[in-house]
Amino acid sequence: MTRQPGSAKLQATWMLLMAELAVEQNRGRDAYSDLARRYDESQRVYHTLVHVWQVVQNVRRLAPYAQNLAQVQTAAWLHDVIYDPRAAGNEERSAAYAAQLLQALEQPHSFIAGVQRLILLTKEHKAAPEDGDGCVLLDADLAILGARPAAYTRYAGAIRREYAWAPEETYRSGRVAVLRQLLQRPFIYHTVPMRQEREQVARENIQAEIKSLSFEGDASERDASERDASGTG
Repeated sequence: MTRQPGSAKLQATWMLLMAELAVEQNRGRDAYSDLARRYDESQRVYHTLVHVWQVVQNVRRLAPYAQNLAQVQTAAWLHDVIYDPRAAGNEERSAAYAAQLLQALEQPHSFIAGVQRLILLTKEHKAAPEDGDGCVLLDADLAILGARPAAYTRYAGAIRREYAWAPEETYRSGRVAVLRQLLQRPFIYHTVPMRQEREQVARENIQAEIKSLSFEGDASERDASERDASGTG
């Protein structure tokens, strides 16, 4: 069973971006075929083309806050193209893939550098207030945190399945550490609409997940566990 529902619509949306970038149709279609293959890899449960579609749609909603919308849209498509939950450096490798692809598609160096910069921002999910493009991409990527509780629960379950190889206590401690870091920020979201619509719900969702992951053992045992076993978006 495919994990890429609505593939025709996904490809059509990608091809619209390719047309905007003046990419010849056959080359655009070939690029999409490789993206679809990569986003359908067996280790992916959440980080599929469904996630990419959601990010792309959220970028569209936040378009007025972007400075170079085409760069943000391209980064949205490519930000998770390399994804191995067992490995570090997925963002760097995705940025390298983006550079190789966009060079082959004859995009300007400045455009390629901008897309790479945006992809690398998804490593820490932090952007300066004046960085409209970064703020839009990061908010679009983390929109799921402020989804309805049922959707958030499905997301959290999908992340756990991507980390099925991790021992339970290791996963829980790592995931809780990441979630607590998000709660410690003054704001999870960067743009006004996302703060108004999703900030409070995101915090409630995160707090509920932390509660569900809480250990019964003592704090010293939790702190001894690996802190980086899981990611967010």
